[in-house]
Amino acid sequence: MNVFQSLPDTFQGLPALQILRISYISMMSMSDQNVSDLFSPLISLTILECFQCNLKGNISSVLGNKPNLTEAKFRKNSFRFIEPGVFTEKSKITSLYLNKNNIAHVSSESLPISFLNKLVIFDISQNPFSCDCNLAWFIEWLKTSNKSRVRFYPEEYTCSSPAKRLNKRLADVHFSYLECHPFSTPEWIGIVCGPFTFLMIIIGVVIYRNRWNIKHYVYMLRKRREYLPLNGENFVYDGFVAYNKSVVQWVKNVLIPILEGEYNLKLCVHERDFPVGGFINDTIVQHMRESRRIILVLSNSFANSDWCMFELKIAHSMHIEDNVDVIAILIEEIEAKNMNNSMKVLLDNTTYLEWTEDIVGNELFVTKLKDAMGVGLND
Repeated sequence: MNVFQSLPDTFQGLPALQILRISYISMMSMSDQNVSDLFSPLISLTILECFQCNLKGNISSVLGNKPNLTEAKFRKNSFRFIEPGVFTEKSKITSLYLNKNNIAHVSSESLPISFLNKLVIFDISQNPFSCDCNLAWFIEWLKTSNKSRVRFYPEEYTCSSPAKRLNKRLADVHFSYLECHPFSTPEWIGIVCGPFTFLMIIIGVVIYRNRWNIKHYVYMLRKRREYLPLNGENFVYDGFVAYNKSVVQWVKNVLIPILEGEYNLKLCVHERDFPVGGFINDTIVQHMRESRRIILVLSNSFANSDWCMFELKIAHSMHIEDNVDVIAILIEEIEAKNMNNSMKVLLDNTTYLEWTEDIVGNELFVTKLKDAMGVGLND
């Protein structure tokens, strides 16, 4: 029987009432609005207990307009959930009893941790908890909370669902990361393809950074299989000139006039003598083989050029393997940041010529270059 159905003004004259305890009165048929109208006049309550009243709607309909409430007891009712915003860190409630209701889920918006940590007594035992990932945060809070605060924990806190956790204590429930963070299709694709893609990127970077060493290695393999040394009469060129295009004017205005103009030598200059088409690395190797000597015109731009580094490595190999003369010409000082290992090995182990604009130095350069090229040795 609902004793309040005909008594809408039951508490209308008690705004100063501070303690109210009600027991064994059914409010099952009352709407949230009816319940709110019933309790709203009690603005001074500090303690409210409603034991086995069959309350089933929104708990806010009971607790609304109760700024001074410090103790709320709703034991053995029919509440199924707690709506967000009812309990906040600004609430004065320090004792909260929600045991023996029908609460399956508790969200962090309904019972914020900041509110829970302020409670002195908290009892939500003997509810039909659904122990899924949505309750994981609350289970973890219970495990770390002060045991004197949470009444009857852990014995009276058990799972009613899912079936695999039926009657299991919340204290014994553990969730794996994958269970509560299932991967989406894009994530699964990332997990499967990610390591392979990463490996391909690493391989690509390694190959790119060592591409000229790889080309040099391929050249050495091919050389062992198919290269037959040419005798001195079969050379097409007296010298192969390796240089960066940034110093092409020096090659055209200085080197070529000296060696071809004055001493009638024949040089291989790629801008002039390389055929159109074909693989550039094969063309470089072929023309180096057809040259009696290899001339390296060293500059900072040479040190930063991948193709020039390839030519340097091939020249170094032919010098060691086939005794081909390598003539290094330093036309400018190489900055420390550009002094890579290949260049350093060359300059440390090879006598090189230094170009200078000084007249006397220029004459000395020409004399040394002529000697290095073997001009006049067979006259």
